[in-house]
Amino acid sequence: MIYSERDVDIGVEGCKFAARLQETKVFREAGITLDRTSLAGCTDFEHGTVENRKCTVRLWLISLYHLAGTCKMGPPGDPEAVVNSELKVFGVKGLRVAHASIMPYVVSGNTNVHVIMISEKCSDLLKEE
Repeated sequence: MIYSERDVDIGVEGCKFAARLQETKVFREAGITLDRTSLAGCTDFEHGTVENRKCTVRLWLISLYHLAGTCKMGPPGDPEAVVNSELKVFGVKGLRVAHASIMPYVVSGNTNVHVIMISEKCSDLLKEE
């Protein structure tokens, strides 16, 4: 998986936060300690260093959620929009996007139903054309 440097930095901050939890009263009283074993692929870096955490993020962190919103739908004047309301990609003739990437946010339920709805809408648009 390829991450932007911003994603990696956010992951490193998450690692730091998780490591600080062992210092809390609740964790100390429960006898919870940090496992200092470097994960496979990151053993060249000393545990707890930024390099070790960046390696860990790049090799081991994945999203547990259905991703959405990478191909924003919006009007032609929106500099962040990739597709229009007919699911057509701006500047690319004959290409439509019909999946979760056009959704501006991850929905609270499973994305499957929403993607089916988007696909059905795309099918209707193609039939009309």
